[in-house]
Amino acid sequence: MKVHHFERLTGCQQRIIDPFLKWEELGEFPLVILPDGGLRTDEAKQRELYQLGKSMAKTLKETSHGRGMAGDVGFAKVIKNIVVGIYTEELDGDEYLRRADIFVDFMRKLGLVIGDDWKKQFSSKRILVNGVWRMSRGGDTPHVNLPGWQSLPFPPVTVPPYIKAKEA
Repeated sequence: MKVHHFERLTGCQQRIIDPFLKWEELGEFPLVILPDGGLRTDEAKQRELYQLGKSMAKTLKETSHGRGMAGDVGFAKVIKNIVVGIYTEELDGDEYLRRADIFVDFMRKLGLVIGDDWKKQFSSKRILVNGVWRMSRGGDTPHVNLPGWQSLPFPPVTVPPYIKAKEA
């Protein structure tokens, strides 16, 4: 398995899911879709993510996650098919950057936009704002999204999987 917790993309647009399916097939190393890394529908949760410095968007309308057009990932550390952690620049240095380069190149070739600059997303790009560490530039990385997500309707039109199954 190369993409762990794929279910966290439930409700996302197929155009954001397809690149992760391609990674499942061709990717070089395992990924994990992070909690809250797909479609977000809870305004209070989005405000909390913003207040904690985990998102640059205050509201669902301001984030590609609010339209199901984004995926947040970690480069998974896996033992016996169980995610036991993720690679970070602080702890894993060059290996994190190597994986970031490979993943970014792969996703860009499939037409996705990469949130912020993955090589500078940690301490060198974080600033303290009102007691909360925030990224100093836009983008809640590690993050990929489709270009033009602002043009989709908000809230997004989604059909839950159980409704699709009942109609089939």
